[in-house]
Amino acid sequence: MMDAPVVVKGEGMKSPAAMIGTLLRRCAAVLMLAAAVFMWLWGWEFMVGGLVSTVDPGEIVNVSPLLPEYPGKAREACKVSPDLMPGTESYACFVTVEENAKNHMFWWYVAPRKKTEKKPKVLVWLQGGPGASSLFGMFSENGPYVINKDLTLRERPVSWSDEFGMLYIDNPVGTGFSYTETGQFCNDTKGQVADQLFEMLSQFYQIFPELASGADLYITGESYGGHYVTAFGHKIYREIKHNGCKFPFRGISLGNAWVDPLNQVQGSPDLMYNL
Repeated sequence: MMDAPVVVKGEGMKSPAAMIGTLLRRCAAVLMLAAAVFMWLWGWEFMVGGLVSTVDPGEIVNVSPLLPEYPGKAREACKVSPDLMPGTESYACFVTVEENAKNHMFWWYVAPRKKTEKKPKVLVWLQGGPGASSLFGMFSENGPYVINKDLTLRERPVSWSDEFGMLYIDNPVGTGFSYTETGQFCNDTKGQVADQLFEMLSQFYQIFPELASGADLYITGESYGGHYVTAFGHKIYREIKHNGCKFPFRGISLGNAWVDPLNQVQGSPDLMYNL
């Protein structure tokens, strides 16, 4: 979610139309770059910042068939070319999270860019909406690169991925690039969303076992993503407590989260009045 403009009395205020126009332009830029990434995943040729990629895997990159027997091959299959984001190690692909419904979830992991002696941390980022791609957060809020107006990329001066491993997930299935082959992607409950995320993370840890054993895990998100963060965090907690799950779960982080509408709405007039 974009920060609201700070207005000082006596200075000009951006009109609602101008604010909406700015938001739409930023969303369009994110979607254009995301489309380029999707083309890469399908093996199409695309151009970002003057760099042309001709990677041709022949089919969409879904690594679930390689797991758990071949985690090394799965890791190599989803490695993103460094030409896309120079100086950044990242991995992007799909995993199947519900075999009967043929639901496939897209994720993009960005490794920490700085070496540190502190214990590593992995932050899962879940966008709000509902129905917003987490790539919006990656390219517009906290990822290593920002999209310019001409759709080229520039490094973000300060990024969460400087210190933390960032796992961006298009959630739930039907959002962003996460898709279904049968049309059965509409989840009725937060429990179903949490189950899909848990299955996705289980396969992620098969690909990166060093993160499962050596990096603290935090579930983070904003806006409507507060529903997903709390449900997913509770799911992991239950699995650890009752089923012997070994995820290194340490906590959750919420930003401007929509988790208690009945009480939060009552504060909206005061919030709007003081913007």
